[in-house]
Amino acid sequence: MNTPQHMQTHQRKQYSSDLTDRQWGILEPYIPHTRSNEHSGGAPEQYSKREIVNGILYVKTTGCGWRDLPHDLPPYRTVYHYFNEWSKDGTLEHINTVLRKKLRQKHGKNPDPTVAIIDSQSVKNTHNPAISGYDVFKHTKGVKRTIAVETLGLPLVVIVNAAAIPGKGVCY
Repeated sequence: MNTPQHMQTHQRKQYSSDLTDRQWGILEPYIPHTRSNEHSGGAPEQYSKREIVNGILYVKTTGCGWRDLPHDLPPYRTVYHYFNEWSKDGTLEHINTVLRKKLRQKHGKNPDPTVAIIDSQSVKNTHNPAISGYDVFKHTKGVKRTIAVETLGLPLVVIVNAAAIPGKGVCY
């Protein structure tokens, strides 16, 4: 079967954020299959899941806006749609958990951590005033990023709240 050119992964310049074949082989089983495709009567996929993941990684690695995705990656609306869906349905959290467990085992540790380290940081935020607040301790208007990591430094939980959420002297 001939694959449309936009479905082929290696027809474009590679970015440093792109998945290697080995990385994709590890990640692919955890990426949901499309519900609508040519076998179930819907439209065939226009873009490979690997290219969509590469688009997400490009945005997250470079810090560019979704609209600034290079034109040789899938359209930003498509990439953002999948990022949003996979965030909401728990796919990205599941992938993070599976990869963290594998890495912990590789380092000879129990796959499920028993210790966590929590810290938070208040930072200025001009992008989304809806979640902005004021941290009276830091004299910062913006958001508070809270992260819990395990002993290898791998993230367990990341939460972003308005900066007004108390954090100084609070035990979790």
